[in-house]
Amino acid sequence: MPKYTTREIATLAARMPNINKPDAFGLFREIMSWKNEDIPLKAWAQIYNHFQPNKRPKFKTDTDWLWAAAGTEETRPYLHYIYVDRENKNIVTTDGHRLHMLPAPEDKLQGFYDKEGVHLGDEMMTFPDYRRVIPAPDESQPYHTWNRNTAVVDTLGYFTPTYILEDNIQVNKNYWDIAVQGLSEVTYQAYNGICTRIFFPDDPERVAVVMCMRTA
Repeated sequence: MPKYTTREIATLAARMPNINKPDAFGLFREIMSWKNEDIPLKAWAQIYNHFQPNKRPKFKTDTDWLWAAAGTEETRPYLHYIYVDRENKNIVTTDGHRLHMLPAPEDKLQGFYDKEGVHLGDEMMTFPDYRRVIPAPDESQPYHTWNRNTAVVDTLGYFTPTYILEDNIQVNKNYWDIAVQGLSEVTYQAYNGICTRIFFPDDPERVAVVMCMRTA
């Protein structure tokens, strides 16, 4: 294990350009010949940068963004679709670990829609009460800023890379990157270590919730 923390390595890596593949593997071979305590912070940061690049997923349409949070588990087929809630004027998807929501277009009917845009009604299945997992903005809690250039990534603590947020809260990096869809900076609130709600300054009606990672 390196003598530096993941935060120290990731913070320096965020300020460094990526190195190309031949240089990365050359550096990797060099590092393998050193003792851990002799490996400089810069070398760790360069390797970290190469194997954990900052990806910026973007979606052509809001519908694509919604589908990115839809579920795939066979045991919960009711999460495989986009759901339109006409009463609350929302269109939403969730897989149980994250949620994406937008105002429902006026031409969309109540109920489920498949990927071809076919309206399936809402008699065949029951969509869960998604509003229970969307925290209302809480003025008694601090708003935090997440910036892509200074974001800290942990690749050691879980089965998947995570972002380390304020108070050492961790969220799935892939889910977060998809939710912010390429933005360099967003604000968020964290709620009792259970979930985070992302706020979009230029699109205040867009809602993204990402559940916090939990240890076994």
